[in-house]
Amino acid sequence: MEQQELNRMFEGLAPTPEQERAMLDGLLREERMDRPMKRQMTKIAAAFVLAAAMLLTCAAAAVVTGIDQRFWVYFGLEAEQEPLLSRSAIPLDISVTNDGWTMEVKQVLADRYSLMMVVDFIAPEGTVLGEQEYILWPKNMNFSIPGQAPNSHSAQWQLLEDDDPADNHVSMLFTLDLGVEYRYLTGEHIDFSANTFQSYNGWVWEDVVAGDWSFSIDLPVQDSGRSYLKGEVFYLEGEPFTITSFYLSPISVGYEVEGQFDAVSAPGKWGEDAANMTLKTKGGESIAISGTKFGELSNITQKGRIVFKPEQIIDPEDIVSITMYGQTFDLK
Repeated sequence: MEQQELNRMFEGLAPTPEQERAMLDGLLREERMDRPMKRQMTKIAAAFVLAAAMLLTCAAAAVVTGIDQRFWVYFGLEAEQEPLLSRSAIPLDISVTNDGWTMEVKQVLADRYSLMMVVDFIAPEGTVLGEQEYILWPKNMNFSIPGQAPNSHSAQWQLLEDDDPADNHVSMLFTLDLGVEYRYLTGEHIDFSANTFQSYNGWVWEDVVAGDWSFSIDLPVQDSGRSYLKGEVFYLEGEPFTITSFYLSPISVGYEVEGQFDAVSAPGKWGEDAANMTLKTKGGESIAISGTKFGELSNITQKGRIVFKPEQIIDPEDIVSITMYGQTFDLK
């Protein structure tokens, strides 16, 4: 490996009319997810039943932030997992329009290392936004964090399922992961600025429309995850490396590491081990890692950060150990 920075990117709560009718029949349903939740009700006056159900809905909303349905589909979320994911959810009401082209952001999921947000882009009536890929350019939306100016990060776009490919609306998932040069996302003010909406024709990215879609978000100081300071040594190709910390959130599992990274002949080994990493819960269940979200190793600072994606939404408080590189690390 060359002696320079090594950046590797592994890659309205009110019930609807249908709900009101369901409540009157004694059932409370989440229509859009097709996951019925049955509740037995005593046979009392229908108006009282409806009022009580609405009160229950509002009370639940005060405790749990509603998760955007696109995130439900993306994560394959189960009803009992919503409170876990809600720890990372930040509701927003961002809408920016340029010459009839509107960008909207209603919710962000964020933890210490990563940020995910659904970006809706709406063209003027009569315009068709088909099934090809789309992004807002620059790819990282020129994001900036005051007081932090390094360039180590990963920015990715993914087109989400479209119920009507012939309409004027597309939904995209934007994911931002920070490299080891950055501190953390928690408690930060982040500015975004995109100047072009682009589509991919199978060969190159083409400009669809130019404009100014700038916005800012403020992330809460409270971290949705949990960090464990370590200082334990493991070996890769016979070379010693030190795990300085582990980090777990409902959507990420990451660790920070120190060592002489150019001593490893194949840097890809840092990502290949994702298939062998497992998490152990208090109940003895093993949770696999489905892939690496982002990794960066610096030969200059001899520090690295690698972030993985668990196969399911996890409860950081329920994980007691991590096994990787043939070694088990207890989380205490």
